[in-house]
Amino acid sequence: MLIGLFLLLAVIAGLSCLWLLLRGVRRVPAAAPAAPVAATVDASPPPELTPSLIAAAPTLAPIEPPVPGAQTVPPPDPGLSERDIFGRLYQLALGSRASEPAPEKELLILRSDAVLNFGKLA
Repeated sequence: MLIGLFLLLAVIAGLSCLWLLLRGVRRVPAAAPAAPVAATVDASPPPELTPSLIAAAPTLAPIEPPVPGAQTVPPPDPGLSERDIFGRLYQLALGSRASEPAPEKELLILRSDAVLNFGKLA
């Protein structure tokens, strides 16, 4: 059953690839003239290095490596602990239901399913 489903999916994927390939071939003109590359390239020489051009260039400060044994500064505190971040994500995902208690009936079903499945695995 599962192998048949995989074969069906493979046939569908192959047909869709064939359809896309044929669709793309029809859009390309048969005798498209090739544009000369030299006509599109700017052939002007680069500007000469003048003192004003060199002075206008940005300069970067050199990066000094840390001294071994020196104390490093910790990164700034983002202001939220991992628990706060998880709480906000939980609130974002569940909206108003995040503050409601979990329904007991669904918890019992989940627990019984977990016991049965772990029993089969053991």
